[in-house]
Order: sequence, then structure tokens, then C-alpha cells
Amino acid sequence: WVAVLLATAQQQYTQAAMHFGLAEQVRRRIHYPGNGVMQPAVDAALATVQAALEPAAFAKAFAAGREMALEQAFATILVASSKAAM
Repeated sequence: WVAVLLATAQQQYTQAAMHFGLAEQVRRRIHYPGNGVMQPAVDAALATVQAALEPAAFAKAFAAGREMALEQAFATILVASSKAAM
């Protein structure tokens, strides 16, 4: 969820939507029921991203994240995180 929140804060909404899809994929794989204390922040980020993107663009990015290989996903997150740190 940190990658989602970071991308949202940086107004990288397509990337954030992709991370939402990835998070959904991982959550389903490990049978994780919810987001606990992070839920309010995740809900707010989701609302922000959905408001910023056209529904079709959100759906496309979300699907891309949900279908992404985990190795590729983590590489994408690491690259985005290193750019944010600069």
C-alpha cells in the first residue's frame, strides 16, 4: 500500500491505479482480508485516483497491475521509489 500512497501523493495516478491492481492480486494470493489501520488512507487514495482518471483508464491500469508478474511489479515499485528519493 505504500507504493499506492506514494504514487497518489506524487499525482502519478495511472501508476497508482496499477499498484491498486497489484495490491489486489497479492491480497488474493495470500488470502489477506483487509488493510487494517491503513484502510482510511487507502480509501482516500482510491477516491483520489478514481476522480483523477477516466473510468476506462483506471480499469486498464488496474487490470495491468492485477495481471503483472510479481517480479516485474517489484522492479517497477523499486524504480519508482528510487526516483522519488532523488
